[in-house]
Amino acid sequence: MKKQKLTKEELLFLGESNKIERESDAIGSEAMDDAIKAWKFAKKSKNKFCIETLLKIHKILLGRIAPHYAGVIRTSAVMIGNEIRSQSKEEIIKELTELFRDYNNINFISSDKESMEEYIKQWHIKYEHVHPFGDSNGRSGRILMNLQRLDKGLPILVIYDKEKHEYYKWFQNQKVKMNPAIFKKLDKKTQVYVLKMERRLAEIEKEKKELDDKIYWLERAEKVTL
Repeated sequence: MKKQKLTKEELLFLGESNKIERESDAIGSEAMDDAIKAWKFAKKSKNKFCIETLLKIHKILLGRIAPHYAGVIRTSAVMIGNEIRSQSKEEIIKELTELFRDYNNINFISSDKESMEEYIKQWHIKYEHVHPFGDSNGRSGRILMNLQRLDKGLPILVIYDKEKHEYYKWFQNQKVKMNPAIFKKLDKKTQVYVLKMERRLAEIEKEKKELDDKIYWLERAEKVTL
């Protein structure tokens, strides 16, 4: 059986996607080899763009480095930016079902590349907002995004680790705030508390990103001196 060879662009995309999540981009490492396997499986399954394919992609990605998360829809709350996502497993599956149904039913004029690119970007933002897994939502999401791009005749999109803050800006205006109707029903004291908590969560997220960057560059410096 002929082996499926990847292009330099595909390997670059997978390596940079790993680096964004602080996983190895070195060929031969578990994280990179499993990312390659997950991408190859995704390409073979592009005509079956559904939850089952996503679960298999995720299981391949994390099967060795985090088996307890691999291919398993989360059942606990997670923090995304300054927002807590606490949907039930059933709600997550429903949101994913709607996302995949929407993509599979969309039709574009083949020449309308700009609309296709924007649609795929927005689909990716919605997927990351659902955040279906306990880990590796970013890597699985970027695999789905590039699978969609190939499906629509678009080139692979490489999001470089060094430019990840530009990528994160995609999600900044997509955070779901408290329902305004509910907020208005709160007493003034509670409204002030909610606003303070939102500001503090934003500060924590900023501090976390700064700390992550410091750790990253310290690790890189340590490798250079070894």
